[in-house]
Amino acid sequence: MKISVIGTPGCGRTVFLGLLYETLVRMSTAEGRAPEVVVNTGPAETKALGDLRLELLSGRWPSPDLRSKVSGCLLELGFSRSSRSIFRTRELRKVGLENVPLAEKDVQVVRGSGQLREVLQGSPGGSIDRYGLSEGFREALESEALVLLADISPETSEGPWPGGERDAFLATVADDASMTRLGKEREVDILVVLTKGDRAEADEQNRFEEMYPRTARSLRKAIPGGEAGSNVFVSWIGAVPVEGGAPVPAAVVSEGQVQIDYSEKEYWRLVERIGRIA
Repeated sequence: MKISVIGTPGCGRTVFLGLLYETLVRMSTAEGRAPEVVVNTGPAETKALGDLRLELLSGRWPSPDLRSKVSGCLLELGFSRSSRSIFRTRELRKVGLENVPLAEKDVQVVRGSGQLREVLQGSPGGSIDRYGLSEGFREALESEALVLLADISPETSEGPWPGGERDAFLATVADDASMTRLGKEREVDILVVLTKGDRAEADEQNRFEEMYPRTARSLRKAIPGGEAGSNVFVSWIGAVPVEGGAPVPAAVVSEGQVQIDYSEKEYWRLVERIGRIA
């Protein structure tokens, strides 16, 4: 099974991947908790994700070089409901979680179609011209499930991707992923991770409805009769102020070990949801 991670530029995907990897490491060593999950990556990706984890632990944001190294990375996950046994590998349900960066041609194609065109040009647009997309992004729209990263920081109202455009982009992706190339409806699981959140927002999803109304509507449409809120997760990482500079990642000491301070429970819930999808 393939799950694609998609978000607009600057949405916090590198930190998301670092926190997800941190969670998977913790879950893989936890005893007596479901779901059991094992992680498999290539040597280069393992090193890049490990370096990313160390950067956050050391109170540093990911460098541009590190961001480029984890761009397009693939995490292979194996889930098991059964107890440990010598036949454990036969019990695994495998998931390929792929980070899908946006190529410039993908941005141009999406900007010329779907709900983003309506926001930018004031005129309705049709579905995405998939043949104009890069192969990686086109295949991502055909994944069995999507993880959409929605930046909820105050800065989304400014910059090259203001909030309205981010919302329209994610809504367009969600709607098109729910259709086949021939325009027929298909079932696809859509999960939304609210990135750059605050601790106070960890149990609040109203902000998502306010900042991403189109995406929220697309999510509800993709889950007919279901509870869309159960597919929304909040990602935050603790930060401490630095004199004369922007806040940096914070760490906490737990059971004698220095650990990243982040929304661990939400990430556990996300991984468990992916395990149920698998």
